[in-house]
Amino acid sequence: MKSYVVLFLFSFCLCIVGCEAKQATDSSSIKESQVIASVNDIVSSKTDSLGKCIENLKEKIENQNVEISNLNAEIRNLKKDEKGISYWWLIGTAMFSVFISALLFVLLFVVWMKKKYHFLKEVRGFEKTKSNNGKEAKVRLIEKELGQLKNEQFKLMTELSNIKNKVDDNQCRVVQEQPKMVVSKEVMPKEVKPTKIGYFGMVKGEGFFNDVYTSNQDECRFKAWYNDTETEAEFEPVNLNRIRSIDGIEKAVDYKDDEVSLSDASSFYVIARGKVTKKDDLWKVESPVEIKLKR
Repeated sequence: MKSYVVLFLFSFCLCIVGCEAKQATDSSSIKESQVIASVNDIVSSKTDSLGKCIENLKEKIENQNVEISNLNAEIRNLKKDEKGISYWWLIGTAMFSVFISALLFVLLFVVWMKKKYHFLKEVRGFEKTKSNNGKEAKVRLIEKELGQLKNEQFKLMTELSNIKNKVDDNQCRVVQEQPKMVVSKEVMPKEVKPTKIGYFGMVKGEGFFNDVYTSNQDECRFKAWYNDTETEAEFEPVNLNRIRSIDGIEKAVDYKDDEVSLSDASSFYVIARGKVTKKDDLWKVESPVEIKLKR
């Protein structure tokens, strides 16, 4: 009896469990169907939106293809128009490049020639200096001796000029003071005509003297030697102090000297006497006296 009861209870339990399982299975299937339906709805909605997006993209792509074809057509037209321009531009660019290259070549050649010229000049100068080193000492010695000889020559010329002036003054004085001598008719000496000496004052005007003196006075600037007819004469300065401050002295005296000026000179010697000719009461300077100044 107990066994029947147990079996009954066990069967009842199994029935209850089976009912619950069936109910659970039914509920889960219902839920799955609901989920699947919602998923299908979502997928369909998304699919519709994607289809619309794809159609929009296709339209945009077609529009862009049309624009690209238009742009390609414009580019082809521009290329046709620019063929001539690009051709001349290439020619001009090539010619400009050739010109620049030639100019650079010429400049480089000129620079190279200049450097070569200076180099050769330096080499020749060095060789010349080297070859002349042995001669420089001799040249300096010769120049020194030449300077000494010039100084001695200048001193001798100065002394000679002073001696000549003294001799002329003494001769003039002797002639003026010499008494008349009675000469025998049997012994008649040859007549001697001493050169007449005089003095001139300042040079005036365009180069003439009108102040004439018979003796050396303070106003005298030049000493003169007349010819026999006293129509011509030669002259030279008495001394430097009397001709330093005369205006227009260059009309009577040629003292051009690069080494010393007239104001700085201490002495001089005469290279060539000046010449004058007498016209009416004036003595016209024909050529100035040439002197060499000495510091």
